[in-house]
Amino acid sequence: MEYKIEIDTVNPQPVVGIRAITHLEDIGAVLAELLSEVIEYIEQQGAQPAGPPYNRYHSTQMGAMELEIGFPVAEPMAGAGRVAGGDLPGGKVARTVHFGPYVGLRDAYRAMGIWLKENKWNTIGRPWELYVVGPGEEHEASLWRTEIFWPVEPADP
Repeated sequence: MEYKIEIDTVNPQPVVGIRAITHLEDIGAVLAELLSEVIEYIEQQGAQPAGPPYNRYHSTQMGAMELEIGFPVAEPMAGAGRVAGGDLPGGKVARTVHFGPYVGLRDAYRAMGIWLKENKWNTIGRPWELYVVGPGEEHEASLWRTEIFWPVEPADP
């Protein structure tokens, strides 16, 4: 798949989510469980998500990943229990769209890394994904749509 990568400026986005450590083979089950818990918290607060679910990668070590999974919200929320309030950062980001099963996301990240190097941009933070269309809306995996964002800054000349 060919990826169109662009530099964009985004505003900070309030979110509520849960951080967890998991392995790649368990990510689907973990994602479903945690998103259910987060949406329950949002609804208990009398609110609704302000967009599709997100997943932010915080670290990867020895096969384990620390993730933050949740939803954007219209106004900051404090959270309770495992659910915590926070935000997705604003500023310059590299942005691309992946169509298809999630296993192909690594190709999107690889393409983004090559493009950033060739176009003299450095990553400066942790990436995140928005699951715009996923298995909850579409059974045909080839139609799933995931937007990828990675904070960047120009590389030194």
